[in-house]
Amino acid sequence: MSESVSVPGPAGELETIVDEMSDATTVAVLSHPHSEYGGSMHDGVLQIMVDTLAPLGINCVRFNFRGVGLSSGQFDYGTGEIQDVIAVAQWAKSRWPGLKLILGGYSFGAAMSLIAASKMEDKVDKLILIAPPIQMMASDGALSIDSCVIVGGRDTIVSASAAAQYFGAQLKVLPQADHFFSGAGAEITKLIQEFLNGTS
Repeated sequence: MSESVSVPGPAGELETIVDEMSDATTVAVLSHPHSEYGGSMHDGVLQIMVDTLAPLGINCVRFNFRGVGLSSGQFDYGTGEIQDVIAVAQWAKSRWPGLKLILGGYSFGAAMSLIAASKMEDKVDKLILIAPPIQMMASDGALSIDSCVIVGGRDTIVSASAAAQYFGAQLKVLPQADHFFSGAGAEITKLIQEFLNGTS
């Protein structure tokens, strides 16, 4: 059951959708692609993530970055968006105290999630990053957080070879997929399931 929620953020209220599962042990905060290129919490890849995580008993929290949809503020070139991720993650931890925390995202949202995790590393249990743009994260270095990183072999925005140098064994490449992962939903689901089940 999806619930619309307004979460306080650094630049005002953030429009949020919550999918809450009974007896959840984990909550996943999921971040969408670039705000200025049509990204929103209704993105299809984020929906694949929710459809994968929710049946595993994981609460899912999607939100619109500042300036998107009903979220207050305006695009802040990544600086403010990192703070948005942290604010929603902190809200999720306060709503469900004791639950483990996953940060996840697609494209720009994956970069924001990774950088946010570097600022709150002791609170993030796992990362699920789909097509994270390496060029946005070069100065932060790879984290020690247990991560699943998925990149398309035909992605012209995120280089699979550069991602391999950055993430090492945490990287999974879908050889036929491009940046938009059209038709790759089942493969994404399988990789995430294997990661969370400890079989990848």
